[in-house]
Amino acid sequence: MKKWKKRKRPASKEFVWKNYTKPIILLTVIILIFSAILLLVYDPLIAGKEVPGSVQSEYKKTLQQYVSICFVIKLDNGQLVDVQANRMGAFKKGKRVILQEMTGLIFKRKEYRFLRYSEQ
Repeated sequence: MKKWKKRKRPASKEFVWKNYTKPIILLTVIILIFSAILLLVYDPLIAGKEVPGSVQSEYKKTLQQYVSICFVIKLDNGQLVDVQANRMGAFKKGKRVILQEMTGLIFKRKEYRFLRYSEQ
């Protein structure tokens, strides 16, 4: 009976890690950059405190075929913020509003949304 000898593979077919490190690092960097962009765009917003302010001016923001009307609001702390005027009605300078401060969960960016007009 003949014993089978274990054959060695030729050197060219052996698995060598150094041949794969650059593609693995490149793929990891691409995945990390893509994930960071997704988190920045889809950063979940958490509702914060209600902030009073007054309407200062109005402008139109155009995105392709969609036109959005925005109001510039001056908060009581002096900061100017932009708010889409979807539910705000007609523009009246100096009208008092209450805004909802929305803070991003990961990157802590702030947005403001219209809540209601102030009775003051």
